[in-house]
Amino acid sequence: MKEVSTAGKPLTAFHLKMAALITMVIDHTAAALTLPRGVDTLMRSIGRMAFPIYAFFIAEGCRYTRSRERYMLRLGLFGLISQLPFVFAFYGWAWEPERWWYHLLIPGNVFYTMFLAVACIHIWETLRRRSRRVQLAAAGTFAGCFALWAYTLFFITGSPWPFIITILAYFVGFLTACHFLGRRAEEEKTPDWLANILSALPILPFFLLAEVLSLDYEGEGLALILILYLLKDRRMQLLALAGWIFLEYGWEGGLGLKSAGYNSQVVGWENILTVEAFLPLCFALAAVLLIWLYNGRRGKDVKWAFYASYPVHIAILAVLAALGL
Repeated sequence: MKEVSTAGKPLTAFHLKMAALITMVIDHTAAALTLPRGVDTLMRSIGRMAFPIYAFFIAEGCRYTRSRERYMLRLGLFGLISQLPFVFAFYGWAWEPERWWYHLLIPGNVFYTMFLAVACIHIWETLRRRSRRVQLAAAGTFAGCFALWAYTLFFITGSPWPFIITILAYFVGFLTACHFLGRRAEEEKTPDWLANILSALPILPFFLLAEVLSLDYEGEGLALILILYLLKDRRMQLLALAGWIFLEYGWEGGLGLKSAGYNSQVVGWENILTVEAFLPLCFALAAVLLIWLYNGRRGKDVKWAFYASYPVHIAILAVLAALGL
């Protein structure tokens, strides 16, 4: 497929990331503070622009970074830094001082979602170019662990932590294995369809991990980043992004299929006609337009400022929320 021409397009990566940052701060302000309903609805809707843009650049970053491991390290580090302010700001009702360690994982901030997505891509890309023996061993490990998890879920009741700990150990184990596989002096092979499938099996549990840890955007957000990474053609990326937005904010959001799981909202087509359903969809689709206007250039390089802005603004909001504002 022919790549979309970027000639004459005005927006650099800096412009898009600034748009994502500003809309994210607007969204988080409404989520953390008590505001009038109409203002709250508008600000939360504006915030729907942010994640599609960030997802696009995480996928692009995985494609062009010199080291996906260092990329993961940065995301994971800022995820840890952001986690407690994130819980204080948005989940004050769930905060229990004696269980602070619990909230280092659950519910997880968006840096955790992005970290997990990059880890999935790294594991898949490492395995698919190795020997068939390595790919079969990885698929076999997945099958064995899947049987263990099924037993844990169906026959062990009570605390979810045995399941969470085993799946985290699985995750760390695969990252460690891929680190050493990447350092081995083995000739990389051209992947075929079977290599792609066998190498994809080990990352399937990470979608469940995203749900169990209640990460921002959960499995849907993880899937979006992976899809954008796999689709190298810009037209296909934009179509996939628009499809995800219609599913997330039209079908699930507009029909109330998501919110009905948390409260007594009636599920029905009439919900699509409400402002609360229509505005998020429109603002999220505006992100697709901005990405279409992206010219492929970096612009100003303020990477660390973008990273730091997340924990800083959430910490400020956490303080304001604690003051009852």
